[in-house]
Amino acid sequence: MIKINIKTRMNLTLLAKAYWENLLPQGLDGEVFYDKDETGEVKSIYFKNELYYAELMNSIKANKNNFFNSNAASDWNNLFDALADFEKVEKVDYGILSHYSSTNENYSEREIDESIITKANPAEESFLINMKRLYYGYWVDYWGSINNVIIHVPIHPEQKSNFNLNPMLKLLSRYDKTLDELVLYRDPLRGISVVRISIK
Repeated sequence: MIKINIKTRMNLTLLAKAYWENLLPQGLDGEVFYDKDETGEVKSIYFKNELYYAELMNSIKANKNNFFNSNAASDWNNLFDALADFEKVEKVDYGILSHYSSTNENYSEREIDESIITKANPAEESFLINMKRLYYGYWVDYWGSINNVIIHVPIHPEQKSNFNLNPMLKLLSRYDKTLDELVLYRDPLRGISVVRISIK
């Protein structure tokens, strides 16, 4: 895992601009994350795929002149310096990370870490935190209430999804909770299914 201290809000803005305008190659959905500092600002970006990080840096090296000919050359240079200053981390806590949204579609089956079920500490950790750890390759978040959790599941228009909800049911049991309602929304335009889970 590659960890980048993004350092400034301008760096974050320029990185998003580079992705949106296809100036730099994007990573895959489920492989790029970020965390926040105590003020709620994005602090670090994490690239799970080290080959993608190498591709990103090679693209910057090959296309630097395109950025430096702009009116914001020094700002782009600051971003590239930040991206080059990386740290390799062996372990991360997916319970406190969020998914970066500017990514390419990824329909591959994601890993599910079922060891989280027995490690979960309901007395000190929220259900959401351990859902994020359990389904760390998927975007997991609250939906309006701490009793409603959503999971974004990428769907291929020509393939069936093999998404597995059994680990979630085991985690619910660990928390002495039960499934109150499960709703599946399919959004073919965005290429995702949203699984909404209500617990009690």
